[in-house]
Amino acid sequence: MAAQGARMLEQETRMAETAEAQTIKRGGEMSVLGSIAASAEISLTKALRVMAEWIGVDPDGVSMVLNKDYLPSPIDAQMFAQWTNSYLSGAISYETYFEGLIRGELVSEDLTVEDERDRMESDAPALGAIDDNQ
Repeated sequence: MAAQGARMLEQETRMAETAEAQTIKRGGEMSVLGSIAASAEISLTKALRVMAEWIGVDPDGVSMVLNKDYLPSPIDAQMFAQWTNSYLSGAISYETYFEGLIRGELVSEDLTVEDERDRMESDAPALGAIDDNQ
């Protein structure tokens, strides 16, 4: 697993290999690592459930989930600008835009569209009618 992970993180130095070939190669490596992680999750879940039984906790509520985001690929500035322009032009909905920001790792996966809208409303500048009494 360590060798597989190191191979995935090494920089590609061959320029002759196309981006598609590199994607296919990485996909194969990721599937092997994903299988290893799935097996580890199952084994760790079983072990934690046995431990839960020992201490008198319901074992059905116990599980182990590993982070499988092996190659984080945050969105770059150009792609962010394209997504933003698509949203502002009405080509995509705010929900689609927000989901893209989550996938692009600009927004936390734990944040919902509704939570973000609430944040935006609470941070909005005070625009509107001017009070004549002041």
